[in-house]
Amino acid sequence: MSTQTTSGPALSMIPLQRVKCHTTVEIDTASRDSSIHRSHVGRHSGSESSEDEENIFLGEEFVPYDPSCDITHRDSVTDCYTIQKTLGSGGYGSVSVVATKPGHNFLRDIKKFKKPVDSLLEFGKSWRYENKFSFKGIYAMKEQAVSAVPGGDVLRCPEVEFIYNVPYHPNLLRVYEVFTATKNNESQLYITMEAMADSLSGQMKQNTKDKTPFSAKEVKSILRQLLQSLEHIHSLGFVHRDIKPDNLLMTPTNAHFDKSVDGTTGTGMVSFDDYYTVKLADYGLAMNVDQDTSKYGIAGTMVYMAPEVLLGFFHDAPVDIWAVGLVAYELITGERFFGAADSYDELLYDMAQKMGRPFELAEEEEEDDDEEERGEDYAPCFGYWEGFGDWMEKKEIDVTGPDCKPYTLQDLAEQFKQVTKDDKEYEGLDEVFQKCLMWDPEQRATAKELLNLSYFKN
Repeated sequence: MSTQTTSGPALSMIPLQRVKCHTTVEIDTASRDSSIHRSHVGRHSGSESSEDEENIFLGEEFVPYDPSCDITHRDSVTDCYTIQKTLGSGGYGSVSVVATKPGHNFLRDIKKFKKPVDSLLEFGKSWRYENKFSFKGIYAMKEQAVSAVPGGDVLRCPEVEFIYNVPYHPNLLRVYEVFTATKNNESQLYITMEAMADSLSGQMKQNTKDKTPFSAKEVKSILRQLLQSLEHIHSLGFVHRDIKPDNLLMTPTNAHFDKSVDGTTGTGMVSFDDYYTVKLADYGLAMNVDQDTSKYGIAGTMVYMAPEVLLGFFHDAPVDIWAVGLVAYELITGERFFGAADSYDELLYDMAQKMGRPFELAEEEEEDDDEEERGEDYAPCFGYWEGFGDWMEKKEIDVTGPDCKPYTLQDLAEQFKQVTKDDKEYEGLDEVFQKCLMWDPEQRATAKELLNLSYFKN
């Protein structure tokens, strides 16, 4: 059985008439009125981690918002919402489709809802480009027992901190309300969010069933939107820590926005040239790297965890970048790069097999001169990571065998030619993959650097 620590299943999935997403959920609308490398944080966030440095996005010293004045308590969730359908539930709580009752539609009654600026709750100029579901009063709602929140204090909930301190971005799932209510004599935390048609994992399963994989253009669009969301949150000092297809929600763009507004989304981040509008969701494991990261420990979904997480080291933005590479591979092949593992140690060994150990054996060092003559294509493409051999030896994981011989750039290029059927539209994607999966987190590219690669520029 696979071991993982996660904040629960992803939010999804609202049906609509669309070209390619086929999952359907019936919605009744009749009742509605209408670190180990601490210095690396600076490179990935776009600023140094100094407390005296001004936040580059907000243009002023970052002061966490105190949501205590904004989070209200209601007698019951049904005071303002009608529960339509439960999408998923587990130990963490549940996610449901809800409809707002008359007078509580966030967009039609926008003047009534004053939300804090520079947060995912803010209604700025972008409100006209909101999700069509939101205009109709259809939302997704996450429910969690307050007793399950650290210390039983809503204000200490990582997801609440993220929501109130990360400004809106078109590739982040919009949040409309955070409140508490009583259910069965116990206080519950509720988060009202925009509804999307499906998750990336759900759409990939449907694609496999229909034998209609994503086109090269769709793959590039999905990855670009994911990286745009990460560039945004990393610039603010936050790390998501659970990047995976389940946490990427999507809706066909022509069904997500009302094109009659002005023909574009007005953001420059999503356009009607994008077949899908993609949103990063589930902020339950997000952390602020300006805080003491030692208290967070291992977090995420194991098969998407970076090696520094598996080793129990402090971690920051590069863990998200690592997962982007794995998502990219899964998008074009339909398969995970690393198979299921029963333990962290087993996954580390699988990594060494698939990518090659990030250090040289004595006999390999003697061949360096030959490698130089053959060119850089024969160098280990996922780089070196000083200390890895010693860490594996302490764990009694043998990565010195021939199965763990370093992977080369030439090997990687050949593999990508095979999986992409040498489609020129994918040219440069192997470089994206390689720069995401560098063993040493210090050597991984930032989201901004990845977006500037030829693959996204062409």
